[in-house]
Amino acid sequence: MGAGTRSDGGGGGGGGVTLAMHVVGFALSTLGFGLTVMVIYLNCWSIYSHGPGTYMQSGLWNICVRNASTERGEVCRQFYTALSQPRFFQVVRALMLMAVAVGAIALFVSTLGTACARRFSEHASTKTKLTCAGGALWLLTGLCVMLAVSLYANFVVSQLYNPLEPYGVRFSFGAALYTGWLAGAFIVIGGALMVAVFFRKNSLRTTYRFVITDIVASP
Repeated sequence: MGAGTRSDGGGGGGGGVTLAMHVVGFALSTLGFGLTVMVIYLNCWSIYSHGPGTYMQSGLWNICVRNASTERGEVCRQFYTALSQPRFFQVVRALMLMAVAVGAIALFVSTLGTACARRFSEHASTKTKLTCAGGALWLLTGLCVMLAVSLYANFVVSQLYNPLEPYGVRFSFGAALYTGWLAGAFIVIGGALMVAVFFRKNSLRTTYRFVITDIVASP
């Protein structure tokens, strides 16, 4: 009985390391998910400037124009129709929306796998499996975010060398791109840590059982 209890809990120093990996992974993934939701609504994915005080910022849903020569300040409007945007733009939107949907499921599943969710899971092995499933979903979420942001960044870079663009127009990355990369990195690292918890606990459980077997079998 004692051996079974210890094998599930993964006690000792190994259990402390596993708990730390779980907590850090969950915290990083949740933080990255919050940043992802924020990035979707930011209007600074790309910046186009033409002369001092005149620039245009573009997001996934709105475009904002600012002209220092007028008193209106920054004026934003929504894109007229989604179909009027380039195909890559639709892919970026779809990836970000999918990241939010999968991330919400990952948040729910990984929350069930935490130590504080005992009423949903009575056995440590079940919690570990939930943690692994949540980590895998976080990895998918992070990859969607990283891919979406990288596709958009590739478009901005392509405009730098576009001979059809007027002379003097400058294209640059907006703050949303950097925030998106950071969010994706947080989610991927957090998800990887949570998946690692599953394999680490299985390794500790197997090692402990081998030790108990050797002790019992020894004369």
